[in-house]
Amino acid sequence: MNRRSTIGDLYNTYFQALIEAMTEQYHWDVTNRTLQDENYYPFLSGFSHIEYLAVFRGRGERRKVCTELRIAKETDVFDALRRRKSEINAKFDAPLCWDPSPRMRTNLIRLQRNGDITVDTVDANELADIKAWHIKTLREFKKVFTPEIRRALEEQ
Repeated sequence: MNRRSTIGDLYNTYFQALIEAMTEQYHWDVTNRTLQDENYYPFLSGFSHIEYLAVFRGRGERRKVCTELRIAKETDVFDALRRRKSEINAKFDAPLCWDPSPRMRTNLIRLQRNGDITVDTVDANELADIKAWHIKTLREFKKVFTPEIRRALEEQ
C-alpha cells in the first residue's frame, strides 16, 4: 500500500467513526456521500449552499484539526454573519477564523486546534481526543450558527 492510500485509509476510518457517532448519538443528518480518502467530511446544515466540515489541514509543524462552516459565495450569508462577528465570536471558547477567501467559491468560518492524522504519528488516544473535539465543536457550530444563518437569510 502506498503512503497516499494509507493516509486515505486513515481519513476514511476516522470519518466513518465520526459519522457513526454524529448520527447514532446526536441524530445528525449526513450526506449520502461516499468516503473518498479526503482530509475532510461535510455535514449537512439544513441550508442550501452551506455545510459544516470536520477537517485536517496543513503540513509539517502546522498541522491543524478544524471544524468549519463553509458558505457558498452565491449567498450573502457570510457577509451577514460577519456583521455579527463580535456577538458570534463571544459564544465560543476560542477565537474563530473568518476567511473570506477571494480565490475560492466559498467562504469559511473556522475553529482550529493542533492535531494530526498521519501514518507516522497516528495514535489511538490522540485520535479519540480529536474525535471528541470534532463532536463537541460540530455541535457548538450547529447550536450557534443555525439561528444565525436563519436570521441572515431572513434579512435578505
